[in-house]
Amino acid sequence: MDKVWELAKKNRYRLFDIRKSGISALIKITSSCRSRCRYCLSWQTTQDILSSDLVVSALKDIRKFAAHQITLSGGEPTTHPDFSRIVEECAKAEIHVTVITDGQYSHESSWISAVDEFTFSIDTHSPDIYKLIRGIDGLSKALDNLSRAVKAGVTVSVNIVLSNQAIRGIENTVDLLVNKGVNRIHFLELETHLAVGDGLLPSNDDLSKFRGNILPALESKYSGIILAGKVLTLPENIRCNSNSIPCLIPWMHVTIRPNGNIYPCCRIGDDTPKGNNETFCLGNVKENSISDIWQSRNRKHVQTTIATSPPLPCRKCGIGPLFQNEEEVWNQIETIRM
Repeated sequence: MDKVWELAKKNRYRLFDIRKSGISALIKITSSCRSRCRYCLSWQTTQDILSSDLVVSALKDIRKFAAHQITLSGGEPTTHPDFSRIVEECAKAEIHVTVITDGQYSHESSWISAVDEFTFSIDTHSPDIYKLIRGIDGLSKALDNLSRAVKAGVTVSVNIVLSNQAIRGIENTVDLLVNKGVNRIHFLELETHLAVGDGLLPSNDDLSKFRGNILPALESKYSGIILAGKVLTLPENIRCNSNSIPCLIPWMHVTIRPNGNIYPCCRIGDDTPKGNNETFCLGNVKENSISDIWQSRNRKHVQTTIATSPPLPCRKCGIGPLFQNEEEVWNQIETIRM
């Protein structure tokens, strides 16, 4: 457990001293993407790109928080025209960099050796279902790049979004990924507050079967790769449906969007059919430093609003309620990290 989470547990909901604590940061450097996923709106929005100069400036600012790890995301981050420079700057700053990717990049890219960790988004073992969900014929290339990363000794995890189609073949998908040498597999819920494509949402029966039968069997079979409790999906009756949330993410995390806007978590700041909710925007890196934004009155106001009147993404999110069982959460905190 690193310093930021340690302090968050000790100092629940308090503003940290930036000279002593870190923050978890996810930088969505572009909304551009090669894939056309039916459960994602990023590729349908204005194609913004956060300039490499702004990203480098943000990296330097984040280091003031004693932060040693960031996640580069998008869209598809590897489509950024200056992606190589961004990754190299992370290496120079000695920041552990994780790249969330669809795996459609060229395997000859010069920046690959500078990445510390890859998280591939691969929902299925079936090329046909992959094309149905993601809109491109890209499974073979994604698996090839995954295998190359594993062979190179890079830490590799995989996100599987629990769509109707993914659940029905999930045992075969997990077998394939484990055989290719992935270090960890995460199961993610569909964001039902977004515009989810027709036929993607699993039925309650499918989810019950997954939680009650499939998941325990996979945990037993692949202990250490699929860890007990590491599923970001919860039964509806224990999700956030009150006027308060136990989630700590907004107190220790920032998400920087391609237009420069900063949000307290990736879900509140995500694309929705109506666009991004400016109510919960903390500021913009084009106008102010992360340090100033982190300590601003506006950030404190946004935190208070989230804690007392959580927005729809919070109420539909499976992460916040996990903090109700703090001991389990702090033992498994890497799953919560964005």
